[in-house]
Amino acid sequence: MKLLRCYVENYGKLQQFEYEFDDKLNIILQQNGWGKSTFASFIKAMLFGLPVTKKTDLDENERAKYTPWQKGAFGGWLEFEIKGKNYRIERFFGEKASKDKTTIYDLTTNTTILDEDFVQKSLGINADTFMRSTFIQHGLVSNADSESIRERLGKLIENQEFESIADVDARLLEKQTEIEHLRGKGGKLNKLKVDLDTTLDDIEKCKEARATADNLSIEYKDNVNKIKILNDNIAILRESLQAYNDEQVQNEKVKRYQSMQADFEKLQAEKQALLDFFKGTPPDNRTMERLLEMQSNISAFQSKLDEINSNSISQNVYKLENYFAAGVPTQDEMDKIKEISHKLDDLQNNMRLTQNIYNQTHGSPQKNIRKYIGFGAFGAALICLIIGLAVFLSNIPLLIAFIVIAVILGGFGVFLISKPAKSSDLPAKITTATNLEKSKDEYEKLKNIITNFVQKYHENPQNYKEAIFNIDVNRKRLIEYKSDLDNTRDRKEELQKRSKEYKAKLTEYYLNYFPVVNNFTNCYNEMQAKISQLKNLESFCKQKEAELRDFAREINFNGEITTIQNINADDIQKQIATFERQKDEITHQNSIINSQLINAANKASSLGSLEATAQDLRENIENLSEKLNIIQLTRKFLNGAKDSLTSRYLTPLASSFREYSRKLVGDYFDKVSIDTSLNVLIEQQGEKKASKFYSSGGRDIIELCMRLALAKTLFNDETPPLIMDDPFNNLDDDKTDKALEMLEEIANDFQVIYLVCHSSRAERK
Repeated sequence: MKLLRCYVENYGKLQQFEYEFDDKLNIILQQNGWGKSTFASFIKAMLFGLPVTKKTDLDENERAKYTPWQKGAFGGWLEFEIKGKNYRIERFFGEKASKDKTTIYDLTTNTTILDEDFVQKSLGINADTFMRSTFIQHGLVSNADSESIRERLGKLIENQEFESIADVDARLLEKQTEIEHLRGKGGKLNKLKVDLDTTLDDIEKCKEARATADNLSIEYKDNVNKIKILNDNIAILRESLQAYNDEQVQNEKVKRYQSMQADFEKLQAEKQALLDFFKGTPPDNRTMERLLEMQSNISAFQSKLDEINSNSISQNVYKLENYFAAGVPTQDEMDKIKEISHKLDDLQNNMRLTQNIYNQTHGSPQKNIRKYIGFGAFGAALICLIIGLAVFLSNIPLLIAFIVIAVILGGFGVFLISKPAKSSDLPAKITTATNLEKSKDEYEKLKNIITNFVQKYHENPQNYKEAIFNIDVNRKRLIEYKSDLDNTRDRKEELQKRSKEYKAKLTEYYLNYFPVVNNFTNCYNEMQAKISQLKNLESFCKQKEAELRDFAREINFNGEITTIQNINADDIQKQIATFERQKDEITHQNSIINSQLINAANKASSLGSLEATAQDLRENIENLSEKLNIIQLTRKFLNGAKDSLTSRYLTPLASSFREYSRKLVGDYFDKVSIDTSLNVLIEQQGEKKASKFYSSGGRDIIELCMRLALAKTLFNDETPPLIMDDPFNNLDDDKTDKALEMLEEIANDFQVIYLVCHSSRAERK
């Protein structure tokens, strides 16, 4: 494998940086802080991606460490060659791996490769093996015991077409763990043993259950008979109590019906009184409108006559034009506002009547008290009058008679005052209250319309009738004044004539309903109020009649109140409760007995199957024990073979180590040995020592030689680039010069990217 060129958009401190690689040795000489380690990390990230970790230490969390300081897209691209074909990999990273984006192109065909692990599969190594072999960084000592490196070395020695020993051993360990856990009592075998012990205990319990099943069955049947007797007694008591309750409920409903009937008759009487006033038929709306119109005309005629008499028609025209500065209303507007006024009167009368009906139907304590107090006062006044007459007449018998009458009347008044108001029927009360609220809402809407209209002409909206009347009169005055400025004398006679005619007609009409007619407006308002009352009463009567009819049908009322039988309902309820409590106790006992009986029967019936299960468990335990023994022996022989196989790659690895160390320090490290865990041991003065006992320079040489030996041993076919991040920092000048010479030789086998910050370690002397 060879790197061709790369581009860094943003990675750590690097930004929009591009580099083209040489096939062999690439020496990148830059000052400290330029970003050499960042560039090395970028190459590794492009090849293998960035790992996901929750660690907060930046040295252990590359994703957090190299997130661009200057913001922007986090990543770039890298072009490389594998097996003679060129590829391009683009990687851009997010805060999480789920937000990473990777695209791989085959530059020969310009097609996309969908496998994000293409590089790893092509090289046969993962990021961990790469970091511990061909990625050499100053101060970073490799974990030579990496399982991934040992696994690859093992596969190189074994036949690649077959599974590795480690894979086989892992699967055998998995099977062994399924049968019996290495620690604790888990696994199929131990579970079977527990199941066998449990089954044997169940067999003994089944045998004991047979002895108790018969006794439980007898006790259960006795309790069932007791419950039946209690149920019969409860049923008899409940029938008696239900009959009593039904009679009581029916009588209460009948009393309610009678109260509703009385209320309905009162409404009918009020309705008939109004019909008598109107002699059977009230005047229609058109008639009332004509009456109101004639009354308005009379007032207008009189006002016009007064104005004519005062010879101030022109001045009045001027005043009226100022009065109608907001615009003179048309006849249609006046008719509409009058109609709303009539409706407002109707609603006001309707609300008054509804309130009166509500008080009459459901009781008005204030009204009743006033009536009763008045009646009592009348009795007291009568007593005083009688006493006075008696003194004046000196008639003792007559005096006694009047005193008795006065006492009776006064006492009756006191009785009425102290008598509690009758409770109203709740559904009727709710209906009446609802109608009253609706009327109030409608009244407020109409009142607002009239208020807005009359305020345009600076009239008082509180006395809207007078205001409308004034507006209408002034409108007619203005029209008439303008037309009659030149002919006031003839107009005066005409007005007097028409006013007289209207007064005669109104007087004649109102005398049909009133004995004396002194005020046309009072007569009109009283008739209008009575018409509204009559309409409301007709509606209420229909509603009450329907309610009475429906309620009578509901309660199946036949006009009679039954006599309730004399029983003590409380005693019956207590007796029923006692029987129910006894029944619940027995039922609870039977529930427990039944559960015990079922359990005992089930245990007794399952004895045969439990014995068969115990036999099967014994056979399964024997078979699993035999399998476990075979697996354990197989793993023992397999691990022995694995150790033998591992030792086969230690010789070429040690040979390569000596080859590279001789170029640096001669034969100083010739007596090297590498164990199966890839630990390097150097024999000095007859004793093998690990690398930690050497100086920093010595440790760097051992680490460098081990990395180079691993790279040479690991890769026979496709070799990854050798990335070296200033690994010669601790070497003296002589060893540094030899290391650079060795790099030039290594570049014939590996593509080398050598990152260095000092010129003394960049060129040979």
